Amino acid sequence: MRLMDVLDRCCVKTVITGPEVCMADATRAMHRDNAAVILVAGERFQGILTAGDILRFLVVSASPTDAWQSPVGSALREKAATFSSENSVGLAIETMMAAGTDHLPVAAAQGIVVASLCRLLQAANALLYGEVQNLQNYIDALHDAPND
Repeated sequence: MRLMDVLDRCCVKTVITGPEVCMADATRAMHRDNAAVILVAGERFQGILTAGDILRFLVVSASPTDAWQSPVGSALREKAATFSSENSVGLAIETMMAAGTDHLPVAAAQGIVVASLCRLLQAANALLYGEVQNLQNYIDALHDAPND
């Protein structure tokens, strides 16, 4: 199953901001809209601000006041590469698990969207459950068929 086939069910809401916006404003937007924050500089994707980024940045900052007034771009661990929607859901899940992240930036036809690990796992589980049901129906049909 390709990622593009389940993106509509697996994406989270996003708020787009620039890396120069202060951490307090970006965090408020994240909370207010219950959304992931995508950082874009000009037309270029810079990364996703996560709760982990916020906590890590607060811990390593000289003071909480300095952290909240700092540009949100300075809180990103690294600039994230986007993942192609042509890739499989399984590869997306493996990539997220290896990186220890709950969100994945995906390059899709509508632009950059953010896929949720939890929602991707639910989609993969539903697909596997459907396959198991199909196999069970096939086995039942074989069992019920007259012996020749």
